[in-house]
Amino acid sequence: MNHHDIAAAQSHRERPFPIPVRHRQYEMPRSYFRRSCEANFLPVNMVGYLIRKTREANVGMTQDQALCRIAERTGGLDEGYFARLAAHGGSHPGGVLCNRCRTGSGARYMCRLCAHGNLVEQFPFLLPNVCVTHRLWVAQGTGPAAQFGVEDAVVQAELTRHKLVASGRLDAPLEAVLVAAFRTGAQDRPTTNELAVSRTYPLMMNVARAITSVKFVRAFFAPGEATNTSLDYFTTTVSTASGMGSCRVDLLWEFFQPICRRINADLRLHPQTMRWTGHDYGITPSIWDCWAESTRSSHLEGNPLSVRAPLR
Repeated sequence: MNHHDIAAAQSHRERPFPIPVRHRQYEMPRSYFRRSCEANFLPVNMVGYLIRKTREANVGMTQDQALCRIAERTGGLDEGYFARLAAHGGSHPGGVLCNRCRTGSGARYMCRLCAHGNLVEQFPFLLPNVCVTHRLWVAQGTGPAAQFGVEDAVVQAELTRHKLVASGRLDAPLEAVLVAAFRTGAQDRPTTNELAVSRTYPLMMNVARAITSVKFVRAFFAPGEATNTSLDYFTTTVSTASGMGSCRVDLLWEFFQPICRRINADLRLHPQTMRWTGHDYGITPSIWDCWAESTRSSHLEGNPLSVRAPLR
């Protein structure tokens, strides 16, 4: 930076920029600071200088923490604004994030029409794949220039996804394996992203809804169920929801293997006290309590439930 840029950076270390900029939904601090600089005709590269000075004044502060502090002060936001925002993107109570909450997550960009043409980078949360308002595909890694219009079936699939995410039935790990199963399962590979989305997204949400339903969970994960019976039921459910040949059932099956093992082991070893707290699949407390009660009753009667054979 030149002397003029340094002087400008020094003058704004502790006070907001003259022209306020609205923070967009789930926008990351670096993106917000960049847009604030652009609106105030200030050099974006001053961020390096400000981060260094902020960290010098606050021993032990990380670079990310310094960036958040700078974006909050220059944008006129309350201190801790970005920390509170980041804490609401997880799948756990209170929005707590863990590494698995970010499974498959990548760069996220706001719908270009919602952002009025601005480049708005968002936190890598489990955000919508479709902007329902403007009917644009905005899934992870889809920058403003790459966003495209979608048809009615894709919009309806997104509304289904919203319900599944809101109810805790669909989370990042499950969606990641669904994406992989459909990406590698198509027999006739579409030549464009638009065609791929129109063909597979509605089917993918059909499968997500089917394999997270109460009916499926009760039947498939039932303790003591024979492996072959479960595999047949699983294959039939997925194939019916997706259409034959469009989804790699084996990839989904591999995802469910460790979950089956844990459920059986936990119920067998801790039937009196165990509560399901798994992250990677939405088994409701009522279903878990039903299984646990059945297992406790079997133990009390001297006839403990058999454990499902290891899945292969």
